[in-house]
Amino acid sequence: MLPGKSDQEIPSGFEIIGDIAHLNLSKSVYDKRYEIGQVVLDKNPNLRTVVCKIGAIQSEFRYYDLDCIAGIKDKYETI
Repeated sequence: MLPGKSDQEIPSGFEIIGDIAHLNLSKSVYDKRYEIGQVVLDKNPNLRTVVCKIGAIQSEFRYYDLDCIAGIKDKYETI
C-alpha cells in the first residue's frame, strides 16, 4: 500500500500487450507513478515497459498519449 492512499486509489489491474503493461492511474496516485510502474516491472519479469495513459482519448480511432513510467523509454512497439 502506498502511504496516505486508500485501497480504492491503488490500481488493481492492468493490460498487457506483448511486453508492455498499460495502467490507468487516478490523479490521486499519479505522483507515485514511477514507484507503481517499477513494482509492476519487478513483479512481472516478462515485461520491458510500463505506460500510463495521459490526457483524453482523441478521435474515433481512440488515440491517446502515453507516459512511460518504468522500463525502456519510448518502447511502444511490441509483437
